[in-house]
This record gives sequence, C-alpha cells and structure tokens, in this order.
Amino acid sequence: MLWTKIYCFAKICSIAIFYFTLSFYVGTLLLLIRLVLRPFKNARSRFTKIIKGYWLSLTASVCYFYFPHPIYVAYNKEILKKKRCLIVSNHLTNLDWIFIVVILNELGMYEELCIIMKYSLSKLPIYGYGMKCFDYIFLKRRWQEDIHILSQGLEKMKKKENFYLLFFPEGTILDSETYEKSQKYGRDLNMTIDGRLYNPQFCLIPRVKGINKIYEVLQEEIDGVIDITLFITPYKRYLAEYYDYCDVLFNLQRIPRFYIVLDEYKGKMNGEWLHRIFDKKDKCLRGVVTRSTSVENITCLADFAKLFGGLYQKKFNYFGKTMWSNNFYLNLCAFFIICASNIYLLKKLFF
Repeated sequence: MLWTKIYCFAKICSIAIFYFTLSFYVGTLLLLIRLVLRPFKNARSRFTKIIKGYWLSLTASVCYFYFPHPIYVAYNKEILKKKRCLIVSNHLTNLDWIFIVVILNELGMYEELCIIMKYSLSKLPIYGYGMKCFDYIFLKRRWQEDIHILSQGLEKMKKKENFYLLFFPEGTILDSETYEKSQKYGRDLNMTIDGRLYNPQFCLIPRVKGINKIYEVLQEEIDGVIDITLFITPYKRYLAEYYDYCDVLFNLQRIPRFYIVLDEYKGKMNGEWLHRIFDKKDKCLRGVVTRSTSVENITCLADFAKLFGGLYQKKFNYFGKTMWSNNFYLNLCAFFIICASNIYLLKKLFF
C-alpha cells in the first residue's frame, strides 16, 4: 500500500511537471505570436486554432494516464450535417467537459467550438488566457453582468461561418444537495410535459434564463441542436460524492468509464424545448440505471451498442475513442529539449 502511494505520488509529480512546463511555453508562444500577428487577422486566427488543437492533444494525453479506458460513443449521423448549432449536455463531474471535447474533436466540431464556462476559470494563469483566445464565454452568475458578457460573445460568434456552442444548462454537477434543490424547484415550477409532471430524477432541472437569451440572439443563425447525454460507470447516483480527486490520482482500482450519446433534437423550439431535452435525458438515464447490471458489465463496443441501441430505439453509429494522442512522444521530446536547454542556460549563467 505504501509503495503504491509512493508510485502514485511520483507519477503525479512527473506528469504535472511535464504538463505545466509545456503549457507554460505554449501559452507564452500563443501570447507572443498573437501580438506579432495582430495586424494579420486571418493568420492570427489560424495560428490560434493550431494552438487550440495542440493544447487539447496535450491535455488528453495527460488524462489518458488516469483514464485509460476508451470512451464509448453513440451518435446520430444527422448531427454531422450541423455547422452552426447549440450543443447541450448534462453535467456529472468537474472533468466531464474534457471527455466531451475530445469526442467533439473526433467528430470535426472542435476547431470552431465555444464553451460557456464559469468566470473563475478565466482567472487561471496561462489556461485562462488561452481559453479567452479561443473565444470561450465566461459567466459570473450575476445576470446583470452576464447578459452583457453573453451578448458580446454571441455577436462575435454570429460573424463566424461555422460555430458549435457547448453549454451545461444544469449549471452545476449532480449531488445530493443540488438534487434536493432541483426537486424543490420542480415542485414549485409545476410543469407538465406530455401530461406528466416534469421533475427529473437522474439529472437536474436546467436553468433557462441564460439559454433563452442565447436562443433569442442565435435563433436565426443556428441549424439545429445537438443533445449530449453523458453516463459514467461504476454507476453512483451522486458520482461527485463517490469519486474525488484523490480517488482519481491514488486509487488505481477505481477508474471510471465514460459513455456519451449524441443525438439530434427535433422538437419544437418553444418555451419548454430545453426542459424537453432534459426530460429525454432523464428517461435515458433511468433506463440505464434499471439495466445497471448490463451497464456495469460492458466490456466492448458491441455491448455498448446493444444496450444503448435498445434504449433509444433508433439507429446510431458507434465508436470507441481513447484519450491517447500520437503526438505524446513528440511532446515528450519537446519537454526534454526544454529541460536540457534550461539546464544549459543555468550552467552558463551561474557556473
């Protein structure tokens, strides 16, 4: 047990040094090149997209060491026709966005992807600057300020030929506290969908104020809505209370598996469209939970396809994707070159 913890700690230190070193140099390069290319808008944009793709590749490779299992994906091929659309997902952990982004990249949607995130993330050194350069939108959860932030970000987005706007309407992750608040809100809301009281059990009721503003601004610009449903095994009702960062970093026996379903929303874009999407998610997640034995025993893509194909009663395409990037070894070489260069410079300066 002690040696396992020592091994995990050494692994954490090695990966952290590797990741933050490369991130520092990439962030610095992004800043300098964007300053140089400021008069050349197209070249500046192209370079920023290259760095955006590289940073995802680097981050995904690092995550692979802690999440080595493939992400199993089911998708409706109709979503590939979407070029200017909203992407809606449920939210289970603080890390699930990276898995979703990796899959969107695999489907060709990452280069023009914009994510709505909480404002505190924009203050992260290096990473916050990078995400601002990628035109991500950061909300403070104070509506009087957020409405102006949203309006500016969306107007900028409308000028693009293609865009994919990803957001998590629940606003937070599912745990016992947020679930109780959601249930209380559902009782107060007293909404019915298709004659049933709307009060989801396996996800939270989405916040609609900001989403309504997004739709108001973009309704003439979008060609559809992509509905993402995320599920993780081993199944726990309140996943965030079962897994924590220590489990991810130190417990090699508790490695979660991620499953992602991407479907096209075809309903009416009326006042309850977002609630209908989450009602559909709730039905899907309920179906998964009632088949928990089958889900826990998924060992291959065929098992996943059989289960989720039965839940949705429609034809999906399926694939598995690991977080591993073939660029990892190039990154490793770059890291060693940087370290060797720094050691050489230090010797020149002080010895």
